Amino acid sequence: MPVLRIMACGSVDDGKSTLLGQLLLAASAVPDDVLASLQGSAHATGSRDSAIDPSFLLDGLIAEREQRITIDIAWRTFMLGERRVVLADVPGHQEYTQNMVTAASLSDVALVIVDARAGLTDQTHRHLRILRWMGTRAIYLLVNKMDLVGYREDAYRTVVDLSLIHI
Repeated sequence: MPVLRIMACGSVDDGKSTLLGQLLLAASAVPDDVLASLQGSAHATGSRDSAIDPSFLLDGLIAEREQRITIDIAWRTFMLGERRVVLADVPGHQEYTQNMVTAASLSDVALVIVDARAGLTDQTHRHLRILRWMGTRAIYLLVNKMDLVGYREDAYRTVVDLSLIHI
């Protein structure tokens, strides 16, 4: 059975966990009991609606949820047709870069998530260099949070143009 290993990397708070959580939901790759548990957690924490935070599908450690950061690599697997897809959500904090290196060594594809407001940070540059050094076969730049810049093309272009220098 073919396996596709995809990692999401980038700087702190660029939306890696949320994006992968949304992918899992879109692929119907979240078991019903997990969804029910997360919806129950939303009610227990006083959330105004029953919507779950997609990042919680990956940030499983209590410390990660409390601090709203990723600390360890979160691995999730699901089937897409005849192919097994393995997702790796890696931390964006500099002090956890070694976890990003581990995921890069095992991944076929890297999704480099960039917040449109912040652009390419030092950590994003670091992740791009590591991906090149590790020989990652495919690197895709995803400009996230475009809604927060009013979907302005110049904001998108700035991120893309700067990234081309580093990929």
